[in-house]
Amino acid sequence: MDGKGRCLDNIFIEHLWRSLKYECVYLHAWETVSQARTGIGRWITFYNHQRPHAAHGGQPPAVVYFRTIETDQQVQAVAYINRISVQEAGSSSFLGAISTISAFRSRMRHLA
Repeated sequence: MDGKGRCLDNIFIEHLWRSLKYECVYLHAWETVSQARTGIGRWITFYNHQRPHAAHGGQPPAVVYFRTIETDQQVQAVAYINRISVQEAGSSSFLGAISTISAFRSRMRHLA
């Protein structure tokens, strides 16, 4: 944080609130707080799991986030199995192999 009134400090969360208001809140006339809470919850789920984001190459944030977690877990598993450091397991050659395995698995899931 650079100080009071710096718009760049909160640019990402401000964009989220703007999207929430214009894509959800202003479009509905909920009669109860419960309805509003449910509607906003649905929109947040949509935003995170279905809505494409340009910053993520047209993918929803959840896809990018969970792929990152999966890759991190795979790096740790490779390090454990091979008894090497996480830094060595995280090298580009290991990550390339892991991404190839992940792509193969996702294709196989799609075919099943």
